[in-house]
Amino acid sequence: MLAAVLRDLGVGKGDRVIIYMPMVPEAVYAMLACARIGAIHSVVFGGFAARELATRIDDAKPKVVLSASCGIEPGRVVKYKRCSTRRSRWRNTSPDARLILQRPQAEAAMVAGRDHDWKALRDEAIVYAKSVWDCVPVAATDPLYILYTSGTTGVPKGVGARQRRPHGGARVVDAEPLRHRARRDLVSASDVGWVVGHSYIVYAPLLVGCTTILYEGKAGRNADAGHSGA
Repeated sequence: MLAAVLRDLGVGKGDRVIIYMPMVPEAVYAMLACARIGAIHSVVFGGFAARELATRIDDAKPKVVLSASCGIEPGRVVKYKRCSTRRSRWRNTSPDARLILQRPQAEAAMVAGRDHDWKALRDEAIVYAKSVWDCVPVAATDPLYILYTSGTTGVPKGVGARQRRPHGGARVVDAEPLRHRARRDLVSASDVGWVVGHSYIVYAPLLVGCTTILYEGKAGRNADAGHSGA
């Protein structure tokens, strides 16, 4: 369904899509929807502020940005949409559209013609039977996603063999460690904004039939760091 929504927004094979979201199921839906239609997703860690997001938008030049009105952290609500709509500080790159997941903790003001309500487009896709879009064939060597370096040693880099991952090879590498595990449980204390989250929260578990549980916030705040558990 989300793949159809992205197609309606003009996203096609090879186009870039920025995903700037908290750890909610819709972030995973966004990644998988891009993969379904051959678009290249670039997930930006939700903990990054406007400047870090802007550098990645400038470099990726996405057709669409998928974001949320806010994220939930211990003791506070982080307004994502304010960062995702702030104009780029250097080359003034502007995506064609922004798809915003409105959350009740802090709803965002929308700009007509540029911002689109996630739920409204989803409901429209269901009503008009546009909810299915056939998978777009891609080569094993076609890029699946771009993941940027942190930028701690300069401008974030999203090019090169380590950051631009292909559909075929990356998925084989992700799935193999889980295929040979005697038990089918795995804890990945990461975020979809990092490569570990791509591999072991999203793609690998689905490839081998595992269940993924997302946790928004800081699970460690409520855990005993000295107790390893079972």
